[in-house]
Amino acid sequence: MIKSDSIIKIAPALLKAQKEIGAASKEATNPFFHSKYADLGSVMEACKVKLNENGISVLQPVGTDEGGGFVETVLLHES
Repeated sequence: MIKSDSIIKIAPALLKAQKEIGAASKEATNPFFHSKYADLGSVMEACKVKLNENGISVLQPVGTDEGGGFVETVLLHES
């Protein structure tokens, strides 16, 4: 993947989106601590529309390495 050396265009878009993003719903339950938390789906639901409105798309490819499975978050800007 080609990556930009500059964040001059994505940084203001991220700031604007962050100001507009609300809280994620804490609807998942942790059975060990009997507490509620926002799972990845809830976080994405809270963020995706505002990020997209500001020209930012989100990719979350999964992978594995010696530590096990992981999800990587990649932000792309329309610029």
